[in-house]
Amino acid sequence: MTDCQIALPVNIDRVFDYQCLPDLTVSIGDLVKVPFRSTSLIGVVIGLDPSSHPPDKLKPIIQRLDSLGPISAVHLRLARWMARYYRHPLGEVLALCYPKQLHKGVPETLQSQAEPIWGLTEAGRIIDPVSLSRAPRQQELVQHLGDGPKRQSELTRYPGITSRVIAALHKRQLIGPVDQATMRTPAEYTLTEAQQSAIEQVQLNRFEAHLLEGVTSSGKTEVYLHLIEQVIDGGGQALVIVPEIGLTPQLLQRFSKRLSQRVASSHSAMTHRQRLRIWADCQSGRVDVLIGTRSALFTPFPALGLIVVDEEHDASLKQMEGCRYSARDVAVQLANLSDIPVMLGSATPSLETLHNALGNRYRHQRMPARTGGASQPGFQTVDLRAHPGPDGLTSPLLLAISRQLTDGNQVLLFLNRRGYAPVLMCDRCGWHAECPHCDARMTLHQHERRLRCHHCATVRRMPIDCPKCRSDRLAPVGVGTERLEQALQQQFESTPIYRVDRDMIRRRDAFDQISRQVLAGDPCILLGTQMLAKGHHFPNVTLVAVIDIDQALFSSDFRAVERAAQLLTQVAGRAGRASRPGSVMIQTRHPEHPLFTDLLAQGYHRFALGLLREREAASFPPFSHLVLCRVSAEQSSRLDAFFDRIMAVKPQAAEVQCYGPMPAPLARRAGRLRAQLLLIATDRSALRSLLDDWIPAIEVLPGSHHCRWSFDIDPQDMS
Repeated sequence: MTDCQIALPVNIDRVFDYQCLPDLTVSIGDLVKVPFRSTSLIGVVIGLDPSSHPPDKLKPIIQRLDSLGPISAVHLRLARWMARYYRHPLGEVLALCYPKQLHKGVPETLQSQAEPIWGLTEAGRIIDPVSLSRAPRQQELVQHLGDGPKRQSELTRYPGITSRVIAALHKRQLIGPVDQATMRTPAEYTLTEAQQSAIEQVQLNRFEAHLLEGVTSSGKTEVYLHLIEQVIDGGGQALVIVPEIGLTPQLLQRFSKRLSQRVASSHSAMTHRQRLRIWADCQSGRVDVLIGTRSALFTPFPALGLIVVDEEHDASLKQMEGCRYSARDVAVQLANLSDIPVMLGSATPSLETLHNALGNRYRHQRMPARTGGASQPGFQTVDLRAHPGPDGLTSPLLLAISRQLTDGNQVLLFLNRRGYAPVLMCDRCGWHAECPHCDARMTLHQHERRLRCHHCATVRRMPIDCPKCRSDRLAPVGVGTERLEQALQQQFESTPIYRVDRDMIRRRDAFDQISRQVLAGDPCILLGTQMLAKGHHFPNVTLVAVIDIDQALFSSDFRAVERAAQLLTQVAGRAGRASRPGSVMIQTRHPEHPLFTDLLAQGYHRFALGLLREREAASFPPFSHLVLCRVSAEQSSRLDAFFDRIMAVKPQAAEVQCYGPMPAPLARRAGRLRAQLLLIATDRSALRSLLDDWIPAIEVLPGSHHCRWSFDIDPQDMS
């Protein structure tokens, strides 16, 4: 019998000893099922050392799960690094490395069957989809495949598209299985000098981190594609991390058409079963390229040769629950452990990444010009003090929209606030609708006659009269995307208007449908939140208007100006991406703010260099390192008592500055009171040493279970 150390997915920072009976053989990295308290769990074998416990005290392993193989040595090392760096139990970190579907058992046929890929036959390519109107699902399937062949799991994620619909079209010989090995489309693209230089700087088969800083529409994706083609031709695989896979259909189609149908995607909108299949396909080598959100980092690859992190600055690459890791930083560490290159791409790189590039820790390639002769858009600010805009639309903006639509162009309006209005207020007594569980106001959603809290998801009916004074003078205050859409419909009755926000884009194919309509080229208005700012290519958009960005100008978060500059630059980059020149209008009450005067005059790169100088003078990241301790409790007395206890056991560390305890910016959320403690040090090792002693002392404090607490390493959100 062998003693085993097993990491389990529980919030306990230790490993557990079990016994391996003689009829079972296990190795480091194996997935095993073991009894734990009154249930059973899947864990990972991380040691085979003799236990300090008597043999009769050790429970035996129930089963080894060998259908999908062990966790790779690289991912074991990565998990250990993450557990140390992010101060999180190793078992929960390792749980990121295998699909949740494993808890329900592994289907026997999962690895033995390759997933079919379907494409249009010759008859399917020439048929008019209108002739299938009596079979609307078949008609939709033909339209979906018009963009190119797709995996069956990808097709069945569209509403109404089932295996029966696929079988029916196959029987009619309108679609057929596609040999993925024949799907490579040779590149018909002449690289620019900057693109060629960026590609030549990357040496495959060795670790090096690269920052590819290219303005919007400079051709960063083409650089990725050329490098990935080299990797595939050498028998390797590539991993592409993007912020939001559900909103990048163009990227998926472009990769699939260019690289073959051995391209797969992985993201949170997929079922556990679908993600398990992708996991198995990548591990078996049936996938050449995986495009996914941050969790795709933990997918096994037998021949990983390149990692790309697109839009590396995006805040959604930071996990905000459980193990609070940065997908960008984990990608760099994974590349290091795998001894392969990693490319971080962005038009607006984060200050941390830019600092690493300027310090020669990363290689830095810049692409300062757009491809295809497209020019950078021109900028204009509209002073809202001189041009008040009811419902968010000023007279200069309305005139500009009208001119562009008349000329046959398309317009994109950006407003990062969904709903009808952020506040519902009584004009008589001043009452306003507040969330009963958060220190926040509820957003009015006029169409559904509901008030919604965007922090805790509480929903209430819209009141008929004021709950305080019974007046019927309830008025919406402020503008959200729903209200702006209504105002646009009144001004431009004959123009199609497409709203893109979380309220409208709920189905997986909703944005696909909007994209097709916009790419058809007819005049229209696109309206949306930051979902529209991420990598979309709409060549006929010639005017981008930012309705209101002032809320970001005076935030207490030191990263607010950096984020606003990134968002503004990314949104502006949607304009004039083809032969038609573009323009950007920014509505603001503070046109003299440096965000506008300096950013618009100098461009993002020089603006970011100025921000770096300010950060250095203030000893803020990336010139220092942060740890944020977040604590929440149902009662203020328990919150205060917890901080008293943890501060009493806090080790002395002169190199570490401690600010707080202090209320969180949102002091009450979902019925819980919230407070935090900020630790700052210029020497990361001083922070590490402090936490090494402090966290174990906190874990054994009496009454700590009355509070929820966590340490966020390198926090990106200070709320």
